[in-house]
Amino acid sequence: MERTLKCHSGIGEAVEGEALVADDNFSARYDLDRITGVFSRPSHALAGQSYKDKILVFNTAKGGVASAWMLHEMRSRGIAPKAILFNAANTILVEGAALAGLAMCDRFEDGDVTKLIKTGDLVSVDPQAGRCRETSRFLNRSGRLSCIGVRKCWTCWCGAAMQMAAGITRMACRRRKARLCSTS
Repeated sequence: MERTLKCHSGIGEAVEGEALVADDNFSARYDLDRITGVFSRPSHALAGQSYKDKILVFNTAKGGVASAWMLHEMRSRGIAPKAILFNAANTILVEGAALAGLAMCDRFEDGDVTKLIKTGDLVSVDPQAGRCRETSRFLNRSGRLSCIGVRKCWTCWCGAAMQMAAGITRMACRRRKARLCSTS
C-alpha cells in the first residue's frame, strides 16, 4: 500500500529510508545522544531507539541555536537521521538542517504527519517538490501481514518476534514462552 503526502516545500536532497515516528516534540540538543546515536531523554517516546539513517517524524521542533549545532555535529560523526518531518518546524531547526545537509519538510496537507506515517514504513522524501511517498512495510496490497520484525520484549527485554498488522502488535516472548499482545 502506497500513498503520496503533500507538504510545504522543504530543504535538502531527496532521500529514502525507514520511518521512526513519535507523537512527541523534538529537540536535537536534549532528546538525542550525539555520541551513541540514540534517543537519550528517558521521558521521550523514542527513548533508547537509534535515529541513525532514519526518517524522523514529529509534531514540532523545540529548542534554540544549540539544536542547529547538534544536527551539524551528528552529521559530521556519521550518525544523523536522513530526514526530519514535522507538523510544524521552527526556523532555528530549519537552519540547522540546512547547515547539516539534512532533508526537512513540514505542514502536511493531509493532516497530522505522526498519524499518517507509522514507524517502520518506508518513506521517500522529496523536499523540493513538497511531497513524501509512504509505503507500508507491514501490509501487502490485500491488507494482510507481510513482514516479521524483531523488537525488544517489554516484559523481559529479550529479542521477541514481532508481527505488525492493522495497528496490532503481537509478540511472542522467547524466555517466558508467552504471547503478548497490545495495540500500537
